Amino acid sequence: MMDAIATTTPPEVMRLRCQTHALMRAEERGVDIDVGAVVRLEAAIERLRAAWEVPGVDRYWFPIRLPRQRCRVLYDARLRCIVTVVPAPRLG
Repeated sequence: MMDAIATTTPPEVMRLRCQTHALMRAEERGVDIDVGAVVRLEAAIERLRAAWEVPGVDRYWFPIRLPRQRCRVLYDARLRCIVTVVPAPRLG
């Protein structure tokens, strides 16, 4: 069902939905990130696409360091957007 929605919905709308979802999840999980930071992260990830892209893989986890905490973002290469944000696991 999700593939049917993804193929009939314009990519811009899907990216906006993913960004909204990511920001909501970040807030729920206590990650302090705003829309501007998400947009800048997406642009930075996209600029480095040739370094990390693997054929046949659509989603990638990236570790990110924010001013006050570390987190991980799930990036969808097909939609070219961040899908969710979670705090990085604490070591030790």
